[in-house]
Amino acid sequence: MLNKGLLFILSAPAGAGKTTLVRELQKKHPLVKKTISHTTREKRTDEIDGIDYHFVSDQKFEEMEKNGEFLEQVSLFRARYATSKKEIEEIVSKGMHAILVIDTKGFFLLKEKNVKMISIFITPPSIQELDERLSLRASESQEQKKERLEEAHYELSQAPYYDYIVENDTLEHAVEVLHSIVVAEEHKNSTEERVEYDRTVSL
Repeated sequence: MLNKGLLFILSAPAGAGKTTLVRELQKKHPLVKKTISHTTREKRTDEIDGIDYHFVSDQKFEEMEKNGEFLEQVSLFRARYATSKKEIEEIVSKGMHAILVIDTKGFFLLKEKNVKMISIFITPPSIQELDERLSLRASESQEQKKERLEEAHYELSQAPYYDYIVENDTLEHAVEVLHSIVVAEEHKNSTEERVEYDRTVSL
C-alpha cells in the first residue's frame, strides 16, 4: 500500500459523463475518493450540498480565497469554483487517491504551480453526442447549452496537454480504462534517480 495517495485531475466538457464515471470508478477502486469543490453557482434540483458541491455565497467564497484555503479557483459560466487544499491533503495523507474534477483553466493553473498530479481528459464520442446528452439533461436553457457547446470546442482542443485521454464511448469501457490508469500509476516507478543498467560489465 502507498504511504501517500496520488492526485488525479479529471477534466471533460459539460455533458461528457465525468460525474458518472468517477462514481463508478469509486465503486471499482476502494482507494479512490472524489474531492468536493466549492462553488457559488445555484444548486440544481438533483444535487446535494456537501456531496455534489459545497454551495457557498460569494462572500464566503471570497473569504476562503483571502485566507488562502484554495489550491486553485476559476470563474466559469458566471459562477466561481475552487478546490480546498485541506481536503486534498487529508485524502492523500491517508494513502487514498484524490480525484479532482476541474475544467481546463484550473488544470493549467495547477501546471503553472508545478503541482504533482496525473491528468486525465474525458472526451465524448462526438460533439453531436455531447449535444444530445446536454439536451437529455435538460438542466440548462438553450442559451446556456449553446455556451457549453462553445466551451466544449475549446476544452477539447486542450486535451493533448493531459497525460491521458479517455473516450467515454460506453460507460463500462471508459470505467475500465480509468481503473487501469489508476492501477498503473500506483505501480509506476517514481524514484527520482532510477538505477541505470551498467553497460561496462564485461562478457
